[in-house]
Amino acid sequence: MISVLVTEDELPILRSTSKLIEKCNSCFYVKYRATNGQEALEIIKQNNIDLLVLDIHMPVMNGIDLLKIMQKEEIKIPTVVLSGYQDFQYVRQAMLLGAMDYLLKPLKISDLNNILFKAEGIILYNNCINKKISKKNSITCNSAYELALINFDDKAILNEEQQLTKEQKKIETNLEEFLVNSISKEDYWIFQDKQLIEKTFIFRKSGHRTENLLKTFFNEYSNHINKITIVVSNTEYQLNTLYEGNKKINDHLREVICINKSVFSVLEENQSNKENINQIQEYKNFIKTAQFPEEIFGKIQDTLKNISRKTVILELLKIAFIHYSNKFNTNSTYLNIEENLKKIIFCNNSLEELLKTLENIIIETFYNENKRNVKEKLALEIKNYLDENFYRQISNNTLEEVFGFVPAHLRDIFRKKYGESPMDYLQNIRIEKSREWLTANKDLSVKELSERVGFADSLYFSKVFRKRFGLSPSEYKKMEKNNER
Repeated sequence: MISVLVTEDELPILRSTSKLIEKCNSCFYVKYRATNGQEALEIIKQNNIDLLVLDIHMPVMNGIDLLKIMQKEEIKIPTVVLSGYQDFQYVRQAMLLGAMDYLLKPLKISDLNNILFKAEGIILYNNCINKKISKKNSITCNSAYELALINFDDKAILNEEQQLTKEQKKIETNLEEFLVNSISKEDYWIFQDKQLIEKTFIFRKSGHRTENLLKTFFNEYSNHINKITIVVSNTEYQLNTLYEGNKKINDHLREVICINKSVFSVLEENQSNKENINQIQEYKNFIKTAQFPEEIFGKIQDTLKNISRKTVILELLKIAFIHYSNKFNTNSTYLNIEENLKKIIFCNNSLEELLKTLENIIIETFYNENKRNVKEKLALEIKNYLDENFYRQISNNTLEEVFGFVPAHLRDIFRKKYGESPMDYLQNIRIEKSREWLTANKDLSVKELSERVGFADSLYFSKVFRKRFGLSPSEYKKMEKNNER
């Protein structure tokens, strides 16, 4: 129940305003009344007030003076001021002092409904996100709430500066349009926290409406959605339990978020992480079966191909690093590695990126500087160089200049680790990148595309592209455009 204090010196208006507030929105309960600012200040200091409805002109202490005191003493209560048509100069002053909005007297039901919906949203945000917990009142609110949390990316450690991509903004717009067409605008609120890639939704409780709505959206757009996580809680929340509910739903999202996979999940009361536990039990022994440091990455790679949940990946990697830190001599302590594991897993966008980072860490941590491992590190350095510079003109002579060994030696070391020569690997990278860029930007000419990925000859590029995909770049581009229609 939302606790309201109405302050008005004219008793008939005080009574009628109080009744009208409760009539317009049953979640608001006018628990306190005052006839001047001084009375209101005493009530505010002694009680938990969610909303203040405040007349401007009153004896003893007027509304403006009360707002000045509240501002000075940092008393933050959503406040609506009551005003006559001639009082706009005071209304402006009240807004500058922190009032959220104003109502003209005599009150209109439509105006009051809009203000109360706005006030309810502010109060819900304060209780859900800002940890301003309203006290539980003895009178039960007719409207309880459900929570949903949507992550438009697959990062569970969030960067406040990260912006939504063009594709993510489109998904966000589609969701908002879907809700507008499916449910009354008075029945839900959308809150943006500091991180742009996540949004919190609060719905009025109505059976399993929230779950059904968002599940329908997820199913309808699943073919067009790339890496979105939707978590819904069917638990019924009151104002004083919203913050706890928001914490639970945030924790649940971190539990179910996956790498390279969209997820829809419902948080049930007393739900266990049985699925995560079962996956950890299934793979924890296999991931520890490497007999030599050189086998560690292969075991981890084979394990992670079968797992998408990031929390499971994190726990299995912890198990692996603890086991191998005890089994082999390491070049750094496990504690140093542990600090980075969570960030590495939850900030990488794809399994390929994650494995590449892990391979570097494993070599740095577990490989001794013997002859074999020097070769392993050299092969990895060549691979990283090709990954980062594929768009440049690179030849065997280029690699000789960069790494200081003759091409034949570099080729043997690279082939032994990766099963192909550096030049074959480079060509594969270029062709894959060309396909990605062609899909993303269909206006690129074949010549522009070939130059961007490092091919000096566009005809040779087209020949290699056709050999890989069975279509020329132009034919592939045409096929992609037809698929979009």
